[in-house]
Amino acid sequence: MLSDGGWVAGGGDSDAQVKALLYDRQPAGVTALRDGLVRALALKPRSVVVLAVKGVEDGDALIAQAQSADIRVHTVTLSGYPAAAEALKALSEKTAGKHRAFTDADLMDWLDEAPLLP
Repeated sequence: MLSDGGWVAGGGDSDAQVKALLYDRQPAGVTALRDGLVRALALKPRSVVVLAVKGVEDGDALIAQAQSADIRVHTVTLSGYPAAAEALKALSEKTAGKHRAFTDADLMDWLDEAPLLP
C-alpha cells in the first residue's frame, strides 16, 4: 500500500513507487499489521510481501486463510526485533513464502540493487 492509501501490483513502475516510499522512512507509531494482511489476502494475489518490525496477531488464522487461497506470504524484518522475526518467519514458512532479515543499511543496499519485477 502506498502512502496515499492506494494499492499497486508488483513490477514495472510499481517497483519504483515502492522503493521511493521506503527511502527516508523512520518507523514510528503503531501498525495494524493484521488488518493490512486481512485486506491484502482478500484481494487474492499470488503473493503478499510484508515488511515489519513486529509480529502479527491471529497468525494462525491468517496462515490458514493464506493457505486455503494458495497465497504465499513473504516477510522481511529488520535486525534487532527477534520476536517479530520469529513470528514472521513462521508465517512465511507455513505459506510457502520466503523470509529475509536485514539490518537497516542492508535493506537500503538491497533496494538499490534489487531488479525490477517483470
